Amino acid sequence: MDFGGFADDFFEYEECDKTEIISQSNWTAHRSEPGWFHEVCEKTSEGDVTFNIKHLRANHLYYTGRYMEAALTFTELLKLMRTGNHQREVSEGLSRSYLKLGDFKMALEAANQFKLSCKSEAHFSSYHMMCGEIHRKNLDFQNELIHLQQAIKIHPTNTEMWLKTAECYGQIIQIDIYAVPFALSKDKDATWFAAASLLRVDIILKSLAGRESFGILKKKRNQKLQNLVHPIVASLPTNFTSKAHEALCRDVYNLESQTQNEIEFVDLGSSKQEKYLECENEELIITMGSESQADWFEKHWFSFVDSIQENMYYIPPDNTQHGCNA
Repeated sequence: MDFGGFADDFFEYEECDKTEIISQSNWTAHRSEPGWFHEVCEKTSEGDVTFNIKHLRANHLYYTGRYMEAALTFTELLKLMRTGNHQREVSEGLSRSYLKLGDFKMALEAANQFKLSCKSEAHFSSYHMMCGEIHRKNLDFQNELIHLQQAIKIHPTNTEMWLKTAECYGQIIQIDIYAVPFALSKDKDATWFAAASLLRVDIILKSLAGRESFGILKKKRNQKLQNLVHPIVASLPTNFTSKAHEALCRDVYNLESQTQNEIEFVDLGSSKQEKYLECENEELIITMGSESQADWFEKHWFSFVDSIQENMYYIPPDNTQHGCNA
């Protein structure tokens, strides 16, 4: 069908001369060697080098392990900033370069530059995850935990954040959270919160099972994580899991809410961003400085522990005696 200059109204491609198609078939793509932008930067003056080329160079330096050069290039790029998107990308690259160099102070300073350009909840979540990673490398697990908890406030159904939170509790109390059976201490301490975080991961993963919207890689990743977490959760005392299950199932099986949490990218805008930053900074300061707020996260998610009897804790079986009998 010939209509409106298109040969077919279903596929809608514009008619053109066949000789033109033949002449275009001789075209070949331009190929460049890896790192071609290094040569471009050297041959041209400073003013002629575009932001994008410098950005490519900085990323290339980072991914080839030249972290000091990458940090210097990212620092130069920060002076050329025009948009928030570029500032986030460059400051993240700078932060990760310093993290690779083991300079945790400079890495946190660069992360704060990232935070200043955050305009959405997803951006703030990335900021907290990045700070958490820096504190983990610096073996500062208390501050890592604060940032992980802030990130979970934004995305409460993110399994990666909950798993890292469980690992962080384990580091604080110096236990292996992946040991089976998982041993709860007699006192309601970080072992209980680590176990509850793992249970939350298990609950979220079960709710995601069979979701057609996920690709093969996502399903494989979830299944691998399920295989890791479920045996640990299964080794927990039934009294603990029965009490915890209802509290930790909160909002998980609301599929509409969960889908929104996974893909949500709410642009806060400039005015909302300032308000969110003030609120977010205030929450972080309160959490870090006030004893009454320091355990907000535990009270919000793990309040069920108060309903469990004090003498309910798991003692791993003593296999040494069994071995002697054998």
